[in-house]
Amino acid sequence: MGRSREYLGERLVDSYDGGRGGEDCCEMMKGFCWNILPGILGALTALVLMSALLYYPYKWSFDDGKSPEFSVAVVGVSRLDPDRDLGRPTLDPTFDLTVRIKEPRRYSVACVERGTTAAVSYRGVQLASGPAPELCGRNENTTEARSVMAWGHAKAVPDFARSASPRSSAAGTRRWT
Repeated sequence: MGRSREYLGERLVDSYDGGRGGEDCCEMMKGFCWNILPGILGALTALVLMSALLYYPYKWSFDDGKSPEFSVAVVGVSRLDPDRDLGRPTLDPTFDLTVRIKEPRRYSVACVERGTTAAVSYRGVQLASGPAPELCGRNENTTEARSVMAWGHAKAVPDFARSASPRSSAAGTRRWT
């Protein structure tokens, strides 16, 4: 009769299991680690990967303030001979131009719209104009249109522009813009 209750296999202290039918704390942790924790870690991993997949294309679409460069170069000039034509009060020059678009951005397009006019002037005096072609530069590329014509008809050139003509510039170089 001197035996204790513990010796007979009975528990001396009853544990409260929260109504889980005898499942103890270790069993709950095991269930959490094997069932719930992988789902949470998988969702966090997916969130990190999706953030990277969405962020970098967005970041790469901006090219650090780069903007397209539009330029027009005079390739040829006719009916504007300094010795013969600059003495007349009016001029009828014709310019052969090259229109160029340099697009430095990766995911962008820059265009010269239909109806744009290219004008040639010298010292603030417009000498000729003509329609520029519809032209687009795309994705880090340079696009150009050659043989764009600009012409002037009976353009009056003031004396200050005529006296500072290319004929009087140093080394005989012609600089019409």
